[in-house]
Amino acid sequence: MNKRNLGPVVLVLVAVASGLLVYWLMDGGLKAKPSQANAPDETAERQKPAGNEPARNRPAPENIEPDPVRNDRPQQPYTIDTSLPRILVEGDVTDSNGVGLPDIEVTFTGDMALRGVFGTGYTDATGRYRLLAWAANKNSRSASPDRKGTVVARAPDGGQGATAQFDVPAGDSCNAPPIKLTAGGAIEGIATDAQGGPAAGARITIRSAQPVSVLDTRAREPRVVNRVVMRVVHADSAGRFKAANLPAAGYRITGDPGYPGHNPNAAGAEVSEGRSAWVELALKGDNYIRGQVLDATGQPVPGAVVTLARPQKAETGEDGNTIKPAIEAVERGDSIRRADEGIRRFDDTAATNTRQMTDGKGRFGFYSLEDIEWVVAARIGQAEDKVPSQRINQPDITLRLATQDGAFVSGTVTDAETGLPVEAFDLRSLPGTGSADPDPFAKVADDRVFPWRPSGAYRLVNPPSGEFRIRVTAPGYAPAIVQLKALGPGEHRAGIDMQLLPLCELYVQPTLDGRRLDFEPVMLLFDERLAYQAATDALGEVRIPGVAPGRYKLKLVQADGTVHSADLEVPARRRATLGVNLSPGG
Repeated sequence: MNKRNLGPVVLVLVAVASGLLVYWLMDGGLKAKPSQANAPDETAERQKPAGNEPARNRPAPENIEPDPVRNDRPQQPYTIDTSLPRILVEGDVTDSNGVGLPDIEVTFTGDMALRGVFGTGYTDATGRYRLLAWAANKNSRSASPDRKGTVVARAPDGGQGATAQFDVPAGDSCNAPPIKLTAGGAIEGIATDAQGGPAAGARITIRSAQPVSVLDTRAREPRVVNRVVMRVVHADSAGRFKAANLPAAGYRITGDPGYPGHNPNAAGAEVSEGRSAWVELALKGDNYIRGQVLDATGQPVPGAVVTLARPQKAETGEDGNTIKPAIEAVERGDSIRRADEGIRRFDDTAATNTRQMTDGKGRFGFYSLEDIEWVVAARIGQAEDKVPSQRINQPDITLRLATQDGAFVSGTVTDAETGLPVEAFDLRSLPGTGSADPDPFAKVADDRVFPWRPSGAYRLVNPPSGEFRIRVTAPGYAPAIVQLKALGPGEHRAGIDMQLLPLCELYVQPTLDGRRLDFEPVMLLFDERLAYQAATDALGEVRIPGVAPGRYKLKLVQADGTVHSADLEVPARRRATLGVNLSPGG
């Protein structure tokens, strides 16, 4: 065939291919085929009652406020390896003028061949420290022959300093480069509402403008990381707020949207060389929708999920019937997904400017809204209420939730040591049964949201059916859990008070035949798993911060491989000094 006849043939082939492609696209050929593990149950979708919003449309509280608890419980019981390396690390910590600083926490973290080797000590009156760094687990070590290390120093006021990563010479001791510590401080201030009065309960987010080098102690093995430092606090009844123990850095302070108002423009503050900052935060109430969520008895419902949406115009289907108007969630960046059944779904990753949880008084507030008709919905568990049409800048609205015939649980949360109320805590209901004993592997992050609850009072409505647990968490405390049986219709189970056990600054003086042992590895085992590790100092005392109260088995390993043990009970106090007599045996 010559070139002249090729043109028509090619055109015909292209036309045929284009037609097939169009047919394939219209038939859904480009739709991603879900894997079997994630494929939706189409039968279940078809069986859903008409007009019911799919369950995944309803954002759960944990999608708005992530769980502040992380559990790092080891999978297997701990086996002591007496051949693991140990290094005696020495150095100095001074202020910017070269003056030695006493009682500064110092942590060595190894890397490369020393990965997994770490230890903590404290400076003496001259700013000098000597600590034993050792490895509890050899599995984390690298095959590299290079021995690297970093030392970080932290002061009680949040000040910190660190060495650059340095070479650790072969042997069982090393001198670390000196550390100049930059003092930390606090940011405190007062928040006022749109009327100029105290913004009681306002949620304030304090975030460093740049990543800061900090020691991450949330896992059992600390490590130095560069990350943004964030604190979330709530203003008290006078509108006062404070975030303490902040490392030196520049910070941005915002009032998050809530009933008292918000501030769209962040305030700036500088924490440097021990200087704290004062911030006056004037919250605005521009273009708002505010209100309160109550239960069937007229009591506030804290922790309810409130969402904003706007209805779309009704559409006409192919059969000429009107399709029910979809509900469109207004999210930042218009990140909205359309489902096959024609309903707009909430994007779980979208910003929370159209989702909130009610505060301790059941209140909510949205701001900077368009002047259109809004749908306001509140939900907790399966109970839901809606206001189908609400304009901005109107009087507060009230949503009422029929909560399992009015059943609820209420009580107060107090500090187990002082008896005083704890006014900022996370409260969650957990279905089913489980242990209520303190769990030292459950770590509470201090940069999550802990709602303000005046006088430590809580009220849990619409609890799960059957047996369930209530869990309360707050920074500086071990999580508290209470097991409850199913509530009957309309049952008001009041007086379920909970005490939070403070984490303990633990000082232990282990002795063997009446003598102390200096610079020896020490482990605290809980349920035969390694919960904390440290080492005795030059005086034969071991100091471990942030220990959850409970019963432990203390293990001490001498340099010759001899293992000694003792039973240890850590009290629910912020500071305790305990003496134990060691017995031979691992």
